[in-house]
Amino acid sequence: MISKEITNKFRLGMRKFVYSVSVVSNRHEDEINAITVSSVTSVSLDPPSVVVSINRQSSIHPSLISDSLFCINMLTADQQEIAAICSDSKQSDERAKHFEFGDEDVPILTNAFLNIICRVDQIFQYHSHSLVVGTVQDVKSLENQESLIYQNGNYKVLPKSY
Repeated sequence: MISKEITNKFRLGMRKFVYSVSVVSNRHEDEINAITVSSVTSVSLDPPSVVVSINRQSSIHPSLISDSLFCINMLTADQQEIAAICSDSKQSDERAKHFEFGDEDVPILTNAFLNIICRVDQIFQYHSHSLVVGTVQDVKSLENQESLIYQNGNYKVLPKSY
């Protein structure tokens, strides 16, 4: 059994990492779901795949089912408010007005830095979280944007040229 001291040290240590801030969105039974995440990783180029870590207690978790669509929306520097709305369970009604539907039947933030539209391929449960593996269906991106990042409990901006 891991001690609370080790858990706390780990939590504080992980805060030192720099994360890009993204919102994972989908639609389930005509309801738009969205959650702010920092754990998104590419898995493969053949086929193009990503994995995102989703807390099993989050409102979006039950709607992430095999073969369903979701979008990873990497936020720009001026989308900190959207990150806050999508990380606050009390603001779930506020989320829908920020999303639009394109050719795909998945809600996207059209002014996000990057949209990665995925189909759920596999889901692995690991304690408090599920690792959702998505096969990439489409990618849309904007140029000349500043990325919103998160470190030590604060939002920051990654400059355009780094």
